[in-house]
Amino acid sequence: MTLEFYRGVWLVNLRKWYEADSGELRPSKQGIAFRLKHLPRVAEALASVKVIAQSRGVFEHEPQRA
Repeated sequence: MTLEFYRGVWLVNLRKWYEADSGELRPSKQGIAFRLKHLPRVAEALASVKVIAQSRGVFEHEPQRA
């Protein structure tokens, strides 16, 4: 996830990352970007979905990668 200033607007950019042949991590085309002003609503929606998934037993917490 990155926070970028693009064409006069702050964007939250969520991307799937991959390892290039050089070993460097690079963002892929897979993902979404949205204006920073929408972050509170997106965060609230994600938290709600997490609660629903946990209540249905379909959410498994995965350890974070180093």
